[in-house]
Parts: sequence; structure tokens; C-alpha cells
Amino acid sequence: MKLKPQPKPKPMRAGRRPSRGAARTSVRGGGRGMAKRPGVPLRQRIRRRLPSPHRVLAVLAAGASAAVLVALLNGPWLRVADVAWAGERYTDPRSIGELLDAQRGASLLGVNTDALQRRLERIPSIADATVRASITGRLEATVIEREAAFVWATNFGR
Repeated sequence: MKLKPQPKPKPMRAGRRPSRGAARTSVRGGGRGMAKRPGVPLRQRIRRRLPSPHRVLAVLAAGASAAVLVALLNGPWLRVADVAWAGERYTDPRSIGELLDAQRGASLLGVNTDALQRRLERIPSIADATVRASITGRLEATVIEREAAFVWATNFGR
């Protein structure tokens, strides 16, 4: 047997009186006398307003990783502690040392090795340079000098 679809009842607005044909019963408190339809359960209402636990965990993990990154950048752990260079023969070691010693104590994550390499290559006797920063706190530079046409040696230097 096939049932006919029933029309949906129209929701009543708050403060609206029932029609004259509606049955009235006396109920204490002045209620309408009709049973209320069950509303949305409390659990579902709260679940709609709160984010899922996975999203809360994702936000907490993102915040924790950002805090760790800031701590590594500003903390004493990842700092340039040791500076070394190799490959110079004719270049004054003080000129290389001044460039690299200026980075001592700086954050390893903030050291711009490309800029240091370009600054080393601006020294006239250096043809090529390589600069590396290791996680152990060591800044290393390897220098390849130009071929010397002649060397002028004096009491004060070459």
C-alpha cells in the first residue's frame, strides 16, 4: 500500500494566536496547550559552534612551530661561534678575517652566505669564493685567487 505524502505543518510565529478553529485547553501558565516539537539536541547545537578537535590541534601545532622558530632565531643555540677560511696565498688574511669576523655571534639562520661570497669576490686578488654555514656554528670560506703575474715583496708585505 502506498501512502500519500502529508503536507508539512506551517511553523507558528512567536506571539501569534492560534486560529479560532484550533482546540484550546486550559494549561497553567497560559501555554498554548499543545505539545512542542523536540528541538535540536544540545550536543548538536554545541558541535555546530565549536571547531573540530583536528582543527584545534592543527592551530596549536602551527603556533608551537612558530614559537620554536622564533626561539631558534633569537636564542643562543644557532649562533656563529667559529669562523674559518682557506685558500689564500697572496691576499691579506686580515681583509678576509674582517669580513667573516663581523658575522661572529649572528644567527646561523640569518647569515646571508651569498652576500658574503659577493663581498669576498670584490677583493681584487680573489677570483672565486665559496661560503658555507654549518649547523654546528661554523662559518667557512674557501677562496680561489687569481693567477699572479708578478709579486712585489717589501718589508711590509707582498
